[in-house]
Amino acid sequence: MSRVVSTAVDMINAVREAGWESWIVGGAVRDTLMKKEPADVDIVSSAGEAVWQKLFGRTVRVGRRHNTFLVFSGRIPFEVTPLKGATIEEDLSRRDFSCNAAAFDSTGALIDPFGAERAVAEKRLAAPGDPSVMFQQDKLRLLRMIRFEICLGFKADDLLERAFQVHAHSFFAVPERIQKELDTIRACISSSKLLGAYEQRAACLPESFRFSYDPQHREFVDYPLSALAWSLMLTDGDDKKGRELGFGRRLRKMTGKAADAANTYPWSNEALYYYGKEAAVAAAELLPEKNGAALTERRYQLLPIKHRRELALNGEDISLFAASDRKAVLEACERYVLQGGKNERESLLRYAKERQMEWEQRKH
Repeated sequence: MSRVVSTAVDMINAVREAGWESWIVGGAVRDTLMKKEPADVDIVSSAGEAVWQKLFGRTVRVGRRHNTFLVFSGRIPFEVTPLKGATIEEDLSRRDFSCNAAAFDSTGALIDPFGAERAVAEKRLAAPGDPSVMFQQDKLRLLRMIRFEICLGFKADDLLERAFQVHAHSFFAVPERIQKELDTIRACISSSKLLGAYEQRAACLPESFRFSYDPQHREFVDYPLSALAWSLMLTDGDDKKGRELGFGRRLRKMTGKAADAANTYPWSNEALYYYGKEAAVAAAELLPEKNGAALTERRYQLLPIKHRRELALNGEDISLFAASDRKAVLEACERYVLQGGKNERESLLRYAKERQMEWEQRKH
């Protein structure tokens, strides 16, 4: 048993001594059965937040709908949710998959009424009850099923598979929850085979989950994808689709820029400078060029300037030009340096004045 699970056992024993029952549930139990270190520990308890706060100090409310809160042991957070039903077995019967429907009690003993240990050993996904009811209770579980298949290598049994096919088209969840699941899936996709596995499943879901941008040669894709490259694959810069999937405003904006970059490859120095490292590298993750992201980042680092403020001109220099010309002067100087010109004050001023003369002649 891992250190974090042992700490949780000590905590639920303290709650038990105060007259209340608690159990470790969910992913921590599954990970322990898989002989993995749990990333976090969830607890269900018959004790309310006030009891935990009295015993352990500060608590933080994180889920009003389910009265969920965090309690801390040192700096380690433990998520506590009220027991659903009269018994732990009733609580476990309401969980998504059999591999998650197990608990550890205050002695560390396994409570396994739905065959979690066997499901883990067989890498089998099944529901502890009727899978159709399970999906109807929370449609996000459809996406969680895909995550378990891709991230853990589990395979759905026949009943679960049939229920998935029936309910997948009517998927619905709040964007923030969708984004969290998608990001976990992204981090697990380490090959074109797993990318294809997601794509096959997503074909059953609403259109927003399907790829809008398809890399021409998936063997060249840099796995796992960055969050920006993943957003580019799913939305191809479509802001509305990005909102539906829960992507934040900044990520959506950068995805639009990465989409423009992907559509104009190969890039000149000026284009690479304009798109910036983040957007260009993300686009390069999906381009038909081996190690494209690393090569693009290296090329970006070799640019003579990476931002306008690196030009060897100050505010006084720019004030020598008419206000209406200043933006054009700066853009011209940027192009000059990116095309091999010297980034020196005298050279830039001379070049800018020459360009200004040309602009004046055109006006007349």
